[in-house]
Amino acid sequence: MQIQSSDRVRVTATGRVGTVAYVRFAAPDFRTVEAASVRLDDKWNHRYEGTVFPVAELERIPEEN
Repeated sequence: MQIQSSDRVRVTATGRVGTVAYVRFAAPDFRTVEAASVRLDDKWNHRYEGTVFPVAELERIPEEN
């Protein structure tokens, strides 16, 4: 799955939701997203920067129109 910064995602193991702050790419070609830092909604405050999750543990939440 390809995710990008500002995508809304759900952590599959816990059901927690948040917004992708940034992604990390896998070596050696750096074309595939390996992990993402997610600002979890239930932990957000002015000092919290995010939690890193493997991309396999995340699912994108479709945008509502």
